[in-house]
Amino acid sequence: MWGRKSTDNGVTWQADMAYSDVVSPLPGQPDPNVVDCYAGDYDYGSAITSKHLSSWVDGRVAIGGTQQQDAFTDRELAGPSPTASPAPTATATASPTPTPTPTPTPCVVGYMITQIGGSIVPGATDTGNHGDDVVTNIALPFSFTLYDTAYMAVNVSSNGNAQFTTMDSTFINVCLPWHNRNYSVFPYWDDLRTDNLGRAGCTGYPNGLCGIFTSVSGTAPNRVFNIEWRAVYSGNTALKANHELRLYEGQSRFDIIYGTVGNGNTSATAGVQKNDTTFTQYFCNGTGGAATGGQAYTVLPCGTPSPTPTATATATATATATMTATATATATTAATPTATATARPTPTPRSVPTPRYRPTPAPRP
Repeated sequence: MWGRKSTDNGVTWQADMAYSDVVSPLPGQPDPNVVDCYAGDYDYGSAITSKHLSSWVDGRVAIGGTQQQDAFTDRELAGPSPTASPAPTATATASPTPTPTPTPTPCVVGYMITQIGGSIVPGATDTGNHGDDVVTNIALPFSFTLYDTAYMAVNVSSNGNAQFTTMDSTFINVCLPWHNRNYSVFPYWDDLRTDNLGRAGCTGYPNGLCGIFTSVSGTAPNRVFNIEWRAVYSGNTALKANHELRLYEGQSRFDIIYGTVGNGNTSATAGVQKNDTTFTQYFCNGTGGAATGGQAYTVLPCGTPSPTPTATATATATATATMTATATATATTAATPTATATARPTPTPRSVPTPRYRPTPAPRP
């Protein structure tokens, strides 16, 4: 649609211009009298302070191959003369500058071994472990934490190890890690036995008996639970393999104390294991430390956090908006449609912005 516009109430008129470039089809209204042309005698226009409105009818839009007389409307915004808008100028504002603050670093808990000497505290309570390749579950008098997990019981093997999550009676030792035997302590893992069948080595123990015996030292909350192995070697029952595991209340510390172990470290394993990747080995099959005296196993401390930057405010110039008058046009002349009809499956009446109903034009020659 084309037309001319006045912005001063008809005193002057602008040149011809397009009022609309949007086609808004309505649902089909079959009528044999509708012609496929622009019906210019049904135009309607109005204007208010902020916009100009135009409406017209046009039969050039076909739906389903049938022409129809459609009503269209469009508007053009109008407004006052351009006004000043702010332009940015630079002023100083606070901007962050990094300063170091500590942040935690990953820590993998492990054990370190310290030589402490010492001697075995004799066990007083018989756990009932008497045999070859047998495992016995015993309750702890207090909660003990190994690595990062607390336990109230432990499974002790006649073969010289203490397992907190498994009950494996394997007598052939291996160097650590022992696959999938998590949370285990190995005071002296070897092919041992604790039965009492007249073994020459057993006669050298209190009451002439082999077995695993326990005792408690100290008072709460600083008790120590002692687990003593009075064993002999399966390959030579005349040789003793006497050793002890001590668990500390309220700590992750434990000690291993060696008495008489006839074969030393030549065919045994000592250490502690959390899993297949975290473990500490003291000796294995002739290499490492000696099976004498005592060793304290304590958890390694985590490292000190390293500094990383965090923001603190310091003055740095950055641009912020300050009001400065510059001419910027706010009125536009582009046509923007205000109503767009959408095709529906059934005809729907459509009103036209005029006080009378829209008639259907007679055919033109």
